[in-house]
Amino acid sequence: MTKHNSRKPRDVNLYLDMGNPTVINRIGLKKDGCVVFEDIKGAVTPAAAFISNSHYRQNKPPKIINQTSLLPNRLIIDFNKALSNYTCVFAIDTNKPEKSLPNIVFTGLVHAKVQESENNILKVLIYKESVLEFHDLNSSCERFGWAYILKSISGVTEADRIAVIVDSELKSIPAINQRKEAIIDNYFLPDNFELIYASSDKGSEFIANQLLKECDKNTREVAKLIASGNESNLPKLIKSNSEEQFTCFRSWEKNLNPL
Repeated sequence: MTKHNSRKPRDVNLYLDMGNPTVINRIGLKKDGCVVFEDIKGAVTPAAAFISNSHYRQNKPPKIINQTSLLPNRLIIDFNKALSNYTCVFAIDTNKPEKSLPNIVFTGLVHAKVQESENNILKVLIYKESVLEFHDLNSSCERFGWAYILKSISGVTEADRIAVIVDSELKSIPAINQRKEAIIDNYFLPDNFELIYASSDKGSEFIANQLLKECDKNTREVAKLIASGNESNLPKLIKSNSEEQFTCFRSWEKNLNPL
C-alpha cells in the first residue's frame, strides 16, 4: 500500500523593508540560492528583510511554521541554509510535560551550529543538549527559560551572530529583537543575539523545528524519570537563594545524567 504524504503544502514568504519608496524592475535568483533585486539603476539592498514558512488553514490565518530575519546583502530563501549565517544556535523550549508534576517546569536546551560545505550540503553540529528543572517557578515559564539560558552564555565576541530558536511569543519577537521590549523584568536581549521563531509541533523538514522537537523530547524524558518516583536514582535538588524565582533547581545532560 502506498503511503501518502499528509504534510500540507508550504508557502515561503519573503518580506522586505527597502527603507525608501522603491520600484523593483527585476528579481533574480543566484546559484547560491540568494534572491537579488534591481531597480532602474541596478542592484538594490533592502534595509531589512525576513522570511517565514507557513501553510494554509481554512477560515484561519496561515500557520507560521518558522520565521527569521535575513542579512540584507544575502537574501537566502532556504530557511535551513539561512541558519548557516549564524555563529551558532541555541534552541530553547520550556514546558510542563507531566501533569503529575504541576510545580515543576522543565527547560530544554540544544546548542548547535549549522555549517554549509563547499558542495552546498548542510551539516548540523550538536555541542550540548541539556534539561534544566525548576521547582515552584513564580515567573513566565517561557521567557524565564530564555533569560536563564542567555545569562549563562559567555565568551561572545562582537563578530558573533547567535540565533536563539523559540516556539512562543511570535508577535513580541520583533520588539524583543529591537531591544524595545524586555524579555523579563528589566532584562533585554543581549547584543549579538537574535530570537528566531519555529513551531515545535510542525515543520519536521526544517532544522530549527527539529532542534526544538529535540528539546521537547528531552524534557519529557526527564519529567518521566522524575515522575517514576524512584528517588534513589535521582540526585539531591539544589536549593536556590532568596533572590531566585524558584525554590529548587537541577540540571541534566543528554544522557539524562545530572551535570
